[in-house]
Amino acid sequence: MKRILCLILLSALFLSLRSENIDSLFTQYQKESGRHKSEIAWRIIRAFEADEYYDNPIQASSRDKRYSKMLVYIGMAIQQFEQNNFPKAIEYAKTAEASADKDSLQWLCTCYEILNVSYQRQGDYAKALKYAQKALEVGEVLHDDQICSNALNSLAAIHCSTHHLDDALRYIDKAIDLERKTKSGAGKSLAVRLGSKCEILALMNRPDEALQCINEALLLDSAANRTEKVGIRLSQKAEILMKEQRWDECRQICLQALGIFEETGRAVDKAITLKQLGQCELALHNLDAAEGYLYSAEKLCKDLGLKPLLWKTQFLQHQVYSEKKDYQKALHYLTLSSTNKDSLNQEEFDKIIGEYKVKYETAEKEQQLKLQAIKIHNRNLLAIVLACLFVLGCITTVIAYRLASVRKKRNRALADLNAMKDQLFSIISHDLKNPVAAQKQVIDALNSHFDEIGDAEKKEQLQALKQSHDNLNSLLLNLLEWASLESGRLTYKPIRADLSSIVRRSIQFASSSAKNKNITLSQQVSDECIVCTDVNFMQTILRNLLSNAIKFSHEGGTVEIVSEQTIPGKVTLAVTDHGIGMTEEQIAGLFVRDISTPGTHGEKGTGLGLLVCQRLIEKGAEEIRVTSEKGVGSTFYLDIPIAE
Repeated sequence: MKRILCLILLSALFLSLRSENIDSLFTQYQKESGRHKSEIAWRIIRAFEADEYYDNPIQASSRDKRYSKMLVYIGMAIQQFEQNNFPKAIEYAKTAEASADKDSLQWLCTCYEILNVSYQRQGDYAKALKYAQKALEVGEVLHDDQICSNALNSLAAIHCSTHHLDDALRYIDKAIDLERKTKSGAGKSLAVRLGSKCEILALMNRPDEALQCINEALLLDSAANRTEKVGIRLSQKAEILMKEQRWDECRQICLQALGIFEETGRAVDKAITLKQLGQCELALHNLDAAEGYLYSAEKLCKDLGLKPLLWKTQFLQHQVYSEKKDYQKALHYLTLSSTNKDSLNQEEFDKIIGEYKVKYETAEKEQQLKLQAIKIHNRNLLAIVLACLFVLGCITTVIAYRLASVRKKRNRALADLNAMKDQLFSIISHDLKNPVAAQKQVIDALNSHFDEIGDAEKKEQLQALKQSHDNLNSLLLNLLEWASLESGRLTYKPIRADLSSIVRRSIQFASSSAKNKNITLSQQVSDECIVCTDVNFMQTILRNLLSNAIKFSHEGGTVEIVSEQTIPGKVTLAVTDHGIGMTEEQIAGLFVRDISTPGTHGEKGTGLGLLVCQRLIEKGAEEIRVTSEKGVGSTFYLDIPIAE
C-alpha cells in the first residue's frame, strides 16, 4: 500500500514539474529573441511531441522560425484547453492561426477545432459555429474523413445546444456514416458520435432510439477499456433516464460516472454529472442532497467558465429553494439563471422572474402584516394595507401588459426585417445562378481546350460569354431595383411596353439553362401587342416562370410562351411546359410558402421564385393563375392590362 502511495505521489510530482518546466520554458520563449528563442521553441515542441499533443506529424523540412512559433502556440492552446482554461486556449490558438502558413491546412484545422470547442464551453455558439464550418471546409478540401467527422460532430453539438434539433440530427448522422466507413481508432470516434446522437434524440423525445445509440457507444468504450469515455457515456445515458423519469436508476448511473470523473480529474464532466445528481435528488424530493450537489456543480461551472451549464444549474437551485419555501433564495437563483443564460427566451424568463418576485414580496409583506396585527390588532389598518397592495398589483399588471405589448411589436418588426433580408439574399442566389453558370461553362471550355478550338469557334464562345456577361449585368441592375422595392424606395411604374420585346429578352436570360437540357423555347407573341406594365417587374416574373418551366421539363422537351386575348382589356401570356406536373396539393402551396422541389436533373433552387412573382404581381395590376396535371405538365397564365 505504501509503495502504491509513493508511486502516485512521484507521478503527481513528475507531472507538476513537467507542467512547471513547460510554463517556465514558454515564459523564456516570450522574452527571448533570435537564435536562442528558436532553440527554446523546439525544446517546448519536443516536450509536446513526447506527450502526443500533436495529431499531425512534424516534418524535418518544416523546422523554421515561423513554423516553430505556430507549433509552440498550438501546444500551449491544447495544454490550456486540457486544464479547462478556455480563454487562454482561445488566445493561444488565435496566435497559432495567425502564425500558420495558408498551405498548412491540417495545422489550421487543429486551431479551428480548439477555438470551436473552447467557444462552445463558454457558450459563445456564434463563434463556435464559425470555426466548426472552417474546419469542415478544410476537411473537404483535404478529403480527410476524420476532420470532416470531427467538424460535423461539432456542428451537431452547436445546433443541439441552440435547439435546432433537426439540423443537429442531420449533421451527426453524416458524421456517424463517415465513422462507420473508416472504422478508425477501434470505434473511439464512433462512440463519441453515438453519444452525441443520443443527446439529440433524448431532446427530441425519442428515448428508445437514444438508448440504442448509447448502449452501442458503451459497448465500444468498455471493450477498448476507455474508462474516461465510459463515464461520459454513463452521464449521457442518465439524460435519457431522466427524460423517462427513472430517477433511482439514473441516480445510480450518475454516482458511477461521478466516481470515474473524480478519479480521472475530468472537471467539466464532473460538473455535468453533479448537476444531473442534483436534478435526480430534486425529483426524488431529497432537497438537502439536491442542494449539496447543485452547489458543487455551480462552483465548478463558475471556476471553469461553463456558462451554458451554469444557468441550468442555477435554475435547478431556484426549484430546490422554491420547494423549501425559501422564496428569497429562489428569486436570487432564478435571477442569476436568467442573467447567465445564452440565447434564451428572455420574455418568458422575465415573466417567471416577475411571478416569483411577486410571490416573494407578497410572502414578506404578509409576514410583516401578521407581526403588525399581533402588536396593534388594528383591522382597519390591515384593510387599508391590503387595498393598497391590490391597487399596486393592478398598476403593476397594467404596466407589465403595456411593456409586453411594446416588446411584442418590436420583436415582430425585427422579425419582418430579418425575413426581408433573408428573402433578398435568396433572390440574389436564385437569379444569379444561371448567368454565372453559363459564364463558367464557356470559360472552362476555353481554358481546357484552347489550343484545340478553331478561331471561329473561339469567337463564337467569346460571343456567348459576352452575351452571358451582358445578361448578368442587366440582372444585377434588376436585383438592385428589387431590393429598393422591398425597402420601400421603389414603386410600381407602368409604361407602354412591347410585350414581345420583354418576352424575347427573358428568353435570352433562360437560353443557357435550356441549352444545357436540350430544351426548345418557343414563343408566339404578337409584335403588335402593347401592354401597360413595369418592364423590370415583368422581366423578373417571366425569368422565374421560364426557369421553373425548364427545371421541371424533361430533356429534349419544349417550353411554349403564347399570348392571347380572352379577357376584355387584358392580354393573357401563357408559359407552358410538358414536364412532371403538379398535384392539387402542390398547386395550393405554390404562392404561400417557400418550398424548393428538385428538377428533372436534380436541379436545386431557393424555393422563392414563385413567391417573388407573387410579390411583384401584388405591387402591380397583373394577375397570375396556374393549371397543372401530374405527369403531363404545367401552364402559368399572366393577365396583363393592354395599353390604351
